Amino acid sequence: MTKVKFRDSQSRILNYQGGLMGISAVPGSGKTFTLSHLAAKLVMESDLAYDQEVLIVTFSNVAADNFTSRIGAILSEQGIVEGIGYKVRTLHGLASDIIRERPDLAGLGNDFSIIDASESTEILQDLIRNQMMQKPEIFNELVSDNYRSRNNDAKIEKELLTELHRIVTVYIKTAKDHLLSVEELQTHINKTESPTSLLLICQEIFRSYQAALNYRGAVDFDDLIRLAWLSLNNDADLLKSLQYRWPYILEDEAQDSSLVQEAILGLLTKTHQNWVRVGDPNQAINESFTTANPQLLRNFIARPDVRSETLPESGRSCPAIIALANNLNEWTQYHHPNPYLRNALSHPLIELTKPDDPQQNPKCATPSVYFNTQRFNTQEEMDFIIDDVKAWLEEHLDDTVAVLALSNDRVGRLAGALTKAEIPVEQALMKNPINTRKSAGSIFFILRALVNPTDTNALAQAFKVFYRHCQDDEESWLVIEKCMRYIQNTDHLEDLIYEENFDQPIVFEDMLEEELAHDFLTRFIFKLRRWHQATILPLDQTIITIAQDLMLDPIELATVHKISQLVRQILQDQPEWSINNVLSEIKDIANNTKTFLSFNEAEDGFNPDLHKGKVVVATYHKAKGLEWDKVYLSSLNNFDFPSASPDDYFLSERDIFVEPKNRQAEIKMELEAIINPNAPAYEPGLATIIDRNDVSRERIRLLYVGITRAKKSITASYNTGRFLKQDEALASRELRKFLTDENTSTS
Repeated sequence: MTKVKFRDSQSRILNYQGGLMGISAVPGSGKTFTLSHLAAKLVMESDLAYDQEVLIVTFSNVAADNFTSRIGAILSEQGIVEGIGYKVRTLHGLASDIIRERPDLAGLGNDFSIIDASESTEILQDLIRNQMMQKPEIFNELVSDNYRSRNNDAKIEKELLTELHRIVTVYIKTAKDHLLSVEELQTHINKTESPTSLLLICQEIFRSYQAALNYRGAVDFDDLIRLAWLSLNNDADLLKSLQYRWPYILEDEAQDSSLVQEAILGLLTKTHQNWVRVGDPNQAINESFTTANPQLLRNFIARPDVRSETLPESGRSCPAIIALANNLNEWTQYHHPNPYLRNALSHPLIELTKPDDPQQNPKCATPSVYFNTQRFNTQEEMDFIIDDVKAWLEEHLDDTVAVLALSNDRVGRLAGALTKAEIPVEQALMKNPINTRKSAGSIFFILRALVNPTDTNALAQAFKVFYRHCQDDEESWLVIEKCMRYIQNTDHLEDLIYEENFDQPIVFEDMLEEELAHDFLTRFIFKLRRWHQATILPLDQTIITIAQDLMLDPIELATVHKISQLVRQILQDQPEWSINNVLSEIKDIANNTKTFLSFNEAEDGFNPDLHKGKVVVATYHKAKGLEWDKVYLSSLNNFDFPSASPDDYFLSERDIFVEPKNRQAEIKMELEAIINPNAPAYEPGLATIIDRNDVSRERIRLLYVGITRAKKSITASYNTGRFLKQDEALASRELRKFLTDENTSTS
């Protein structure tokens, strides 16, 4: 039997017998390890009855599987049967279990279903379109004159639909997080003197959305949690039985808890008070996407009736990287020039492991921390990263390497550039893998040429896409590029494409090149004529016809078939859409800005150690919970990592809108002012200012997450953005000062 050595901080936690306990755990401190051993200990030592369980609630399905296997292995080593005496659930899984005990309490039938995010989006977008058609004057008032003067009606309509979907989603999530039904919320609105017209429209969409769910006999994920709370409140016997069934509740990733999650677990632990909450408020990076609130965990830990513990030791990173993370923490708390951001990070600081610890901190590589101070434009930063990655991999063949960026679009561009430089890239953490983006890009460029038959540039791009399988053949690719220029300079495309005896005079260096060019053009034009004929077919079938003529591998071909299915579904749902609207959707997939379910390795359970010698490209958000030997922190500018300074630009403040431009923050504050009688009256524009601080706090935590992904080495850089106006992020500048003081190499 393996003898497990625990750290002192872990031993204190494992001495837990009962009651309320809150734990702050730093990155790499063995949080899952400790919580798994605590769960196993309670199963073995707490005299559970045969129908009782220790309940572990965690954030994701992969985390739930991890806990289940770890606890089972610990119990098995002790000769105890796995799977008995404990249950591991995500919050949504727990809510589903509660509702299925008595669906009638939630007003549901026994056969209720749960719709996923994509179906929810489809329903909401249909409802928003209906509102836009019925009340165009209200929506027109939202669009700024400046944006309208720079964009056509189709672009405005598409952008407005996207933004309204975000606004309505925030509205509905906020209402449900406050445990309100449509009718209950309407009662609050009726008592309000002058709600904005946008809020009233959101309420109408909310009502229609819930009616659509009821018609389907379905609930969404937010309903699931709200109705679980409702069931527990409506039936004292159900609550009592579940309190008995789960006498101990251990909550993982508690920094991502929401009001309703806290309310449900608070009810379940109300009688026995055996509730352990573990998390790291410094890694709370989901506020922008969910109703998570890290302050809830901080408040819980600060309560006088709660036992407070820490897991401060971490063996993940080398000393220099830990010092960097701790410096960011302390500078933020005590020296950030914006006092509203000083609570972004909190103690404990990360401590090195002790000399007798089984997980010793790794030795730092050279350089351990390097901040490049050059003012790169976006392409120059990418070139720098590519050159540096290539040099690193040549010297560190067995290292794991990650390049992190904030946006999915930037991640896609980095992955494409690394691949073009013949650096192996692992795609599993990307929103859309490279083969999906290439497939979507091929279809986009060819369809664009068919839609714009007189556009020589579009046709030249289609020609390039048709022969992209020849890129590795330098001789052929040189001829293909010359043919592209020839197409771009052609005065009459119709003569080029439909001349019966194709024989265009092209001047090349030798006869072989000329014959090769003639062959390339002839084959392409033959296929182009076929595609023109296929345009009489439905668009999804046109796409299949094009795919049959491209040199695609099986995965790419299957992906194009899925794209064609998506197009068919779009046109069924929105028959008024033009082909240009559809092209825009396909372009978003190719640019990695819209998620597309494709044939890709599952990101759940991703293990960086299986990809040594490759580069993993991911967003900072996707990197959470993972670690690499070498990490590149890119785009450390004041756009991606703002400090709520007057000259910072915030993506949430959309150009399409008249002031105030952050309509998501505004609708949330207006709604909360209506819900909470003690809240101050809604004042337009105030929410936008407050949200700048909220976003900036979260971005500081995101930088902290990025730093603590690295084990041996970090390289950081920034760029000046699309319009060459961005500066180095304030936090990055301060970290460089710290490194200079510590005599660490910087450029």
